[in-house]
Amino acid sequence: MDQKKTYSVIGGDTRLFYTASYLAKTGHSVSITGMDLLDLHDTSVKSELIYNTAKADTLILGLPFSKNGKTLHAPFGADTILLSELRSQLHPGQIIFAGMLSPAFEAAIKSTGAHAIDYFKDPSLTLYNALLTAEAITGILIKKLPCSVFGARIAITGYGRIGFYLSRMLHSLGADVHVFARDPLQISKAAANGANAFHLSDLHKKRHHFKALINTIPAPVIDHNALRNLNRDCMLIETASAPYGIAADDAKEFRMTIDLESGLPGKYAPETAGIIIAETILRLEREVTEHGTS
Repeated sequence: MDQKKTYSVIGGDTRLFYTASYLAKTGHSVSITGMDLLDLHDTSVKSELIYNTAKADTLILGLPFSKNGKTLHAPFGADTILLSELRSQLHPGQIIFAGMLSPAFEAAIKSTGAHAIDYFKDPSLTLYNALLTAEAITGILIKKLPCSVFGARIAITGYGRIGFYLSRMLHSLGADVHVFARDPLQISKAAANGANAFHLSDLHKKRHHFKALINTIPAPVIDHNALRNLNRDCMLIETASAPYGIAADDAKEFRMTIDLESGLPGKYAPETAGIIIAETILRLEREVTEHGTS
């Protein structure tokens, strides 16, 4: 049984509401701030209009914790929360969990004597996040393609965690999956798992006829030459963050639309994603208690 603690969940999207709810249902004292615009029905979680970190053992921030390096990411908050203001309320001994924590804010947290932990660096969480992302993409394809996924020729660029799970899901549904990657080992793994596997440069060499292309590579890889070789009705799905993998200007030139789909677990499976975050935080806290942290 985990020692009962006091948590303050500040900002974040719907995932963090379910994180707070899970922690409350496991017996912890939990308050949330910066979710004013959500329609909350869980009475086990206390909603506070003004965040107060003084009584909290642990603070939990969103994924990502910030999008501009100045304010907390709180899309459902009525008011802006400055990172500098949040930092001023921290005190020694607290643990601050944040997703995609920047080196600058991590240093700012540590300067107060508090501990800073980026929960998105946890391998188990990133694996589950990739699985939920792949599931969401599969759902999008089922909903938006004019044809069945079964028999559809679908391209995936990249064969990391998301590419791996997505390829398996689409293959199991009978899709004709083509994987394009840069790493020879990834190409071999994709082929061993039943996909048609090619080097990424193959997209630039010949004409392809895909119903959809999903990019998972967080770097500009789908340029003018690659797009030129795709049929104009090919659905383009971008899962990477800015600066993205698909060249927007080139896609516009070919009158092709890019479906930007980052942060899919928070949009399509927030309850599951939130519970995974909560379980990760509880485990990481136990590790801090048992082994300490820098």
